[in-house]
Amino acid sequence: MFSLLILSLVVGYMAILFAVAWYQERPATRARGKGLGPSVYALSLAIYCTSWTYYGAVGTAARNGWEYLPIYIGPIIGVTVLFPLWRRIAAAARRENVGSMADFVASRYGKSQTLGAAVTVVAILGSLPYIALQLKSLSMAGELLTADTPVAGSESLTVLVLAGVLAFFAILFGARRPDLTEHNRGLIQAIGLESVVKLGALLFVAVFALVLLLNQGAPPRIIEGLGALSRPPEVTPRFSAIILISTLAIFCLPRQFHVAFVEGAAPSDVKRARWIFPIYLLLTSLAVLPLVAAGALFAPAVNPDLLVLALPFGRGESLLTAIVFVGGFSAATAMVIVEAVALSAMVSNSLILPFVARDRWRMRGDASDMAGTILQVRRAAIIAVLLLAWVYYQAMDQSHGLAAMGLVSFAALAQLAPALFGAVLWRGGHAVGALAGMAVGLTIWIIMLALPQLAPDAAWHPHRLLGIDDPLALGVFVSLGLNLAVYVGVSRIAQPRLIDRVQARAFVDRIGPDWTENRPSPSGASVGDLRALVARFIGDERAERAFTAWGNETDTRLRDADPADAALARAAERMLAGAIGAASARRVIAAALAGVGRAPEDVVRMLDEASQAVQFNRDLLQTTLDNIDQGVIVVDEDLRVTAWNRRYVSMFELPVGFVHVGLPIASIYRLNAERGESPNDIEAWVERRLEALSRRIPHDHERQQPDGRVLRSSGAPIPGGGYATSYTDITALRRAARQLEEANERLEARVADRTARLDEARRIAEDATASKTRFLAAASHDLLQPLHAARLFIAALKEEPAVSGAGADAASHTLAVNADRAIDSAHRLLTALLNLSKLEAGGGQHGGDAAVAGRAV
Repeated sequence: MFSLLILSLVVGYMAILFAVAWYQERPATRARGKGLGPSVYALSLAIYCTSWTYYGAVGTAARNGWEYLPIYIGPIIGVTVLFPLWRRIAAAARRENVGSMADFVASRYGKSQTLGAAVTVVAILGSLPYIALQLKSLSMAGELLTADTPVAGSESLTVLVLAGVLAFFAILFGARRPDLTEHNRGLIQAIGLESVVKLGALLFVAVFALVLLLNQGAPPRIIEGLGALSRPPEVTPRFSAIILISTLAIFCLPRQFHVAFVEGAAPSDVKRARWIFPIYLLLTSLAVLPLVAAGALFAPAVNPDLLVLALPFGRGESLLTAIVFVGGFSAATAMVIVEAVALSAMVSNSLILPFVARDRWRMRGDASDMAGTILQVRRAAIIAVLLLAWVYYQAMDQSHGLAAMGLVSFAALAQLAPALFGAVLWRGGHAVGALAGMAVGLTIWIIMLALPQLAPDAAWHPHRLLGIDDPLALGVFVSLGLNLAVYVGVSRIAQPRLIDRVQARAFVDRIGPDWTENRPSPSGASVGDLRALVARFIGDERAERAFTAWGNETDTRLRDADPADAALARAAERMLAGAIGAASARRVIAAALAGVGRAPEDVVRMLDEASQAVQFNRDLLQTTLDNIDQGVIVVDEDLRVTAWNRRYVSMFELPVGFVHVGLPIASIYRLNAERGESPNDIEAWVERRLEALSRRIPHDHERQQPDGRVLRSSGAPIPGGGYATSYTDITALRRAARQLEEANERLEARVADRTARLDEARRIAEDATASKTRFLAAASHDLLQPLHAARLFIAALKEEPAVSGAGADAASHTLAVNADRAIDSAHRLLTALLNLSKLEAGGGQHGGDAAVAGRAV
């Protein structure tokens, strides 16, 4: 009968949670657009108080005295003393539109997907013991209440069924929409109700214990029952370590980050809620004292972790026992649901979806079905996380108390603190340093804290080798100290990229307008006025697309009747700058927002003729750009797209509607890189392109695309800080140039071949001429010999008396003289031929021989 009462209360309680969540998720309720409010926000922060604080805090106080108190001191320090840090993280999260802690850290450190994945892994490793702790507390409570009943011994199966129900609730109200920053108000309202229930149940049983003490306990016995709590707390290294990791936990627990910064309320609500939450923790911590004293007096043999439930159960208070069980059930289930939702967001966004989305874009597929894929991945992640936690619960050492498991989980998640805090406090932080620090810290956590819990009897644990009984303080201080040292050291060595410097300034140097006190918004114009004004200059379609994109980027619902704030005014100015120039855009927006009685419609009418002329010129320019062969894109000084043409979209095969006014050019570069234009380090390639644009230096170079096309890129800065780039497909030109070069190479080869042949013919001719010359020289020499002999004979004949004497015959003398002359002429001719042959052979005296030859001829 008692089990039926508890089951009825649990079922009724879950039905109420479903009803509250469903009511808040109704379109009519969401349309009213009311914020969470400080009370609901503070109660959602009370998700920190899980079954550890509900059951385990009393058990810790009963065993170790004041050691339970640091669990409450830490978060109070976090939301009060460290509220400036809280404010910085909240402002950056709202400004960057992050959906999880992994998104936040990855966005700060150069949008590093590797770092986001590492944060997710650390969060999972740290959260599984914590979720298992909740399952263990439910199992212990069920075991106590079902003892000596027919259902005793079925706690493991019951816990598995309960994990399935919690997964269903988390999926139903925590994974309904793909946009993480679209607030799950139904879930947060249900969590707020659970916080009220668990605090009310704990205070009820505390009052019950106090009544027992006042009615049946003498003061000396009460003081004796308090044990170590009756003496002042002793600040030991373990005490300090628990304060440290509890302070860090309020920032680093995935569920705390989710409710505090992702689902976060308005800044004014947060400032008031930071005082409500400490009061909640104070009441929770005070309730421990009477429960410990009453447990020592009236239930000394009960497991201290179950004193909250055992006191009313042992006194026969069935209704109070059922209420207390529902409170413990509420404490455990709230944590499990929100933790599963937060972890599923991190798993989907940082581990799975980057690869799914990259493959979709590389295949140039339509990404319209990505919303369904996101939800399926997130729901599967919720189921997987709860299943792994149940497996961890089955495998862990059941002898450990709830607090021991919780502290180990806190120590693991504290390893995220250096990277998280450095994200908003130190511009020099680098992704490599954050990754190295987390790796070192997590390794030490596994060795010094996790393994001793899984294998407590092993003799090789470091704390035993060092002769230390308690590994917690040593493991916490060593892991966090080395984590911080490695983070700072490696970050100082690493070279920051341009995107690292930009993101560092965005996170560190700005708190954001959302957190300034009483900052007035611009007056004189509404969202609809600015939308109409921008549409006059850039057209209705582009204006609507640009405003929608800005609303999605900033998680802002744009209603035409709402007043325009400063951020929207700056965005509208940037939209106009591409059409009418930065200076004119500033004047137009300033006139539209001026609170001097001139309404925006008056500004529109005043500028109507000019705007129509501008629009005509813009349409003419756009038509001209769309009908040229080059792809053209123009960015402003913030490297956001202001103008482009259809040829550019088709040249790079960009998805329809992907390019719009205000789109960061980095998004286009990254998409092209993921499609194969940069097969290695995508982020480094995008960084180089952005840095080249930011230098505003003219360029002209060629690049071969993955599909073999060759594009010539020509860019130059334009007035106002922008930059225009044109792309020309020169594939055919380069192909023709390559063919011409090949033809030229073939012609040169043919000329070389002909030249070689001519050289060979010339050599043969020269050889023939040399042979002729040698023949002439030899023949001339041989002919001169008989001529010499003939001249000697004629000379002898002329000496004869019969020829030259007194009675000589005149005819004979004349004949002899003529013969001598003829032979002399022949001699000279042959001598000239001989000299010519010597000249051709390279010998002889040129001048004299030539003269002799001339005279002979």
